[in-house]
Amino acid sequence: MVYNNTMRFGRCLESVLGKPSKIALLRELLRTRKEYTGREVARALKIVPTVLRPSLEELAGQGVILARRAGRAILYRLNEDHVIVRDLLEPLYAGEGALLERY
Repeated sequence: MVYNNTMRFGRCLESVLGKPSKIALLRELLRTRKEYTGREVARALKIVPTVLRPSLEELAGQGVILARRAGRAILYRLNEDHVIVRDLLEPLYAGEGALLERY
């Protein structure tokens, strides 16, 4: 997998979490571990598909989510093997859930 140096060493959190739609998308993919079409995940998040599409494309381009074609649709799922997912996002969202339960 290829990363640019800015993504890998510099501002990976800004790059990955830079928009509310990305935060919501990653939270949903981490929570469900499902594969979704863009329209399905947009519906689940109550976000207009055209607003969500750039986030899907950016995260897929970074390798944080995986995309595959299924007929005319593109299916997206979390790349659980990606270092940012494994070492940053999973602990971050788990901590968020624990914090919400506590307070």
